[in-house]
Amino acid sequence: MRGLTTAACLWSVGCIGLSLGAGFYFGGIMTTLFSLGVLIWFRFLERLLTKNMAYHSITLEVRSEGSMDRLSKIEEVLALYHSKVIRKQSIVVQDNTYTTLEFYLNRSIPLRALKDSIADIEGVSLVA
Repeated sequence: MRGLTTAACLWSVGCIGLSLGAGFYFGGIMTTLFSLGVLIWFRFLERLLTKNMAYHSITLEVRSEGSMDRLSKIEEVLALYHSKVIRKQSIVVQDNTYTTLEFYLNRSIPLRALKDSIADIEGVSLVA
C-alpha cells in the first residue's frame, strides 16, 4: 500500500481547491486544518510505533532453478527475525534471480546475523 498517503493528499488538496474556487472559504480552511492535523498526528503515531524498528534494504542473488522455493525460505528466515517485508522486487538475468527486499528489523537484532542466516540457504550466492 505504498503511496496511499500521497494519493489521499492529492485528492484532499484537489477538493480543497475546488471548495475555495467555489467561494466556500470556511469549509476549505477547516478541511485544510483538519488534513494537516491528521498528517501530523499520523506521523507522530508512526514514529511511536516504529521507534524500535530500523529500515533496511538487501540485495540477493539466487540461482533461478527453484528460486521460488528459496525465496519462501528467505521469507521464513525474515519471519524468524520478526522483520516485516515492505517491498520485494525480483529480476531474472540468465541463470540468476536478483531480488531486492526492503524490510523493517528490530534494532536489537543485528543485521549481520540476519544476512548470515540468509547466506546459509542453499542457492543464495550473494547477500549485499
